Amino acid sequence: MTVIWVYVVYVFICLLCSFYRYYSKVEWFTVLLDLQRLADTIYYKIVLPNSDNKRVMRWVKRSLERQSKGEVNADPDEALIDILRLLLSRGEHEFSPRGLSKVVLRGKLRKISKCYGWAGNRRHVELVEWVIGKVEDEVESVRSNGTLKEYRRRILEDLGKILKKLNKLLGGLERGKSVADIARNMYEAIQKRQSYILGPKSIDMFLRDWGYLDCIPIDRHMFTFMVRTGIFREYITGNKITIDKTVMEDYYKRYYLFRRAMEWFCRNYMWGKTITVSGFQPVNLGNAPGILDYFIWYFCSEAKGYPNICIQKNLPKC
Repeated sequence: MTVIWVYVVYVFICLLCSFYRYYSKVEWFTVLLDLQRLADTIYYKIVLPNSDNKRVMRWVKRSLERQSKGEVNADPDEALIDILRLLLSRGEHEFSPRGLSKVVLRGKLRKISKCYGWAGNRRHVELVEWVIGKVEDEVESVRSNGTLKEYRRRILEDLGKILKKLNKLLGGLERGKSVADIARNMYEAIQKRQSYILGPKSIDMFLRDWGYLDCIPIDRHMFTFMVRTGIFREYITGNKITIDKTVMEDYYKRYYLFRRAMEWFCRNYMWGKTITVSGFQPVNLGNAPGILDYFIWYFCSEAKGYPNICIQKNLPKC
């Protein structure tokens, strides 16, 4: 009997050794053991190969141009429209008001500007008031609709949240704040792990797109990427951070925890790795995680025409 058990243990050890020898050759397994190697892999297999991708580089160049021109001051009209679209989007709420696309908002702002002129922020106040009116019309439409009671309640709840945020935005504009002032308030809020008008992901997305390159929106693609590559695990173990169920169930706590993890990874492992864009100084990815996010999002997205690497429903292709 003893001989049989010794043989079983021997076979088990051999299987473990074979498993290790096989998987030690697989990059996504070994990369977890060395974050510097992971950083090199991200840089040489995601960033540099896509540095000639027209779509990604258009995003990067736009952010750099806006940063060089003074961020939101360069085009306050377009910045306000971006804020409104994020505020009205499904990224902020489950339901979104109809008929308020960017094209519609731009057209309305042009009409308002012809009446009030292109200077000052009166036209911005008028635009937000018009959007509030449209959302209030949507509320009345939903109330009079014969849809299921629970479904109607959820829509009205979301529309109520949208109206609250729109009124906060309107209040700031009416007190004389410019769109650039509101953007700075958003930046201050996100640094304090708070929100202002928009939720944290939408704030980070807006600020990154408008030249705040240290802002990185953490969406489900980034969550998945950080967990699968081991960045999040190494961050919490290396910094001795204890997390419990309440942290992972609370969206804000979870968001800022993953955000800090990505900032930590960029600062410690991506520092010195640069990307060059025509007409601009080389960008250090160590202090520009927002630029790195463009490449990772492109790499992970399931959208049509993208690499579809980090697929949600199946095993990742990496």
